[in-house]
Amino acid sequence: MNKNYALLILIVLIVNSCCQVANISGVYSYSGMEDLKIQKNNFEIVIDERVINTIIDLSEDDSIASFGKIERIDVNFIKLTSDISYYWSPHNSMVFSELYDETLTDSLQIKFIFPFSGNFEIDAVLNNTPLPTIMNSKVLTVPLSSLNYAPSLRSFYFEIYNKNIRSNTFWGDSFNITYFSATPLYEFKNQDTNVLIVEIPDLTNSYFARYFINEEYAKVEKDKIIWRGRVYERIK
Repeated sequence: MNKNYALLILIVLIVNSCCQVANISGVYSYSGMEDLKIQKNNFEIVIDERVINTIIDLSEDDSIASFGKIERIDVNFIKLTSDISYYWSPHNSMVFSELYDETLTDSLQIKFIFPFSGNFEIDAVLNNTPLPTIMNSKVLTVPLSSLNYAPSLRSFYFEIYNKNIRSNTFWGDSFNITYFSATPLYEFKNQDTNVLIVEIPDLTNSYFARYFINEEYAKVEKDKIIWRGRVYERIK
């Protein structure tokens, strides 16, 4: 009888624990600046419109700092993971176009087209050779006959760094995506190409401004979610 009673208590405790984890759905606020919205296994972090662009460079009419999935670890902890498809969206939208311009002599001109409007830096590699870094410019001209670059075009790779990084925390940390890496390498298709156009329509201000949360743990307390030292208190 005692064993059965102990087993019943254990079952009740387990069920109670599961219920506590399952009942975290709601809206939690951090200092009136951000709301953490949880609905079952999904989350959104929404910035208050009054503080947008003072702490985060979201695009116009955008207030979502992050969104993704929640994995329930136990009663006290959950794991947050931002939507990976959003992180990869610029890669999926990227288009390369090869052209020939007879006015260009012994040079390759690389033109970038993307909507991000802040300060940026572009580092690129042609045929495994680093190119000069360009700042706040979307055009790079490479002299192919120089000793550093082989005239035969084979591969191209680049990274775009967001230079408008803002601190999101008391300690000066940033939750934002800091750079875009164009993987994999682009392989040239035509040897007479001397103009390469790189279009990235999804590389927006919001892309860089989003919080990218990669399997980070948050603590669950009564009517509170604690993540990276931020305390989100339940308001709904």
